Amino acid sequence: MCCELIDEERKIYKAKVKAAAKGGATKAEVYNPIMEEAIRLLQITPQAVGGWKRWTDAAEAIERPLWLCIEEQKKHNNNIDLKEENRVSKIQLWGKKNVELGTALNEKVLKPKKL
Repeated sequence: MCCELIDEERKIYKAKVKAAAKGGATKAEVYNPIMEEAIRLLQITPQAVGGWKRWTDAAEAIERPLWLCIEEQKKHNNNIDLKEENRVSKIQLWGKKNVELGTALNEKVLKPKKL
């Protein structure tokens, strides 16, 4: 009886872990076009001579046009839950998690971060 309960709890736990992993992959799919747009914006946005000093400067330079892209994406996908207040910190977070975006940021700043 006791072992059956433990086995049932393990099955439930495994199902929850599997569902969470699937949800994370789905969420990443939703944000990939936004990150690609951030990379594109970093490549075309004019910068000060020699580049921006920090990732924050680069993120601030692209935040407004990127937000316009996000608003457009929200019209087609209700799963996007980004808030306007934290967009600079979100760009920086994505740069740490996404190698392509992190590389694009590092190419544009004077003091690159380790990825």
